[in-house]
Amino acid sequence: MPLSLRLAPELEARIAAYCEQTGLSKSKVISLGIKDYLDSHAAPTLYDLARDLLPDPVVPATNNSENRRKYYRKYVKEKHARRASTR
Repeated sequence: MPLSLRLAPELEARIAAYCEQTGLSKSKVISLGIKDYLDSHAAPTLYDLARDLLPDPVVPATNNSENRRKYYRKYVKEKHARRASTR
């Protein structure tokens, strides 16, 4: 998609010099710069925030559905106990 933008003459000269050294097009350099900027300044996702706050669940290495049910019941009881103790 075509896009037009205004750059300060100094920045335009730096981009032109960089493109000459690397052989990349101005469009490619500016696209990569914008992508890097957006990647580094994007807001954290809900998953990123929750991952830092919630404990990692330890799931037993078994495919037995009965063991999974027991584990889940135990996990829920412990979770409720933790909540009750913080109130």
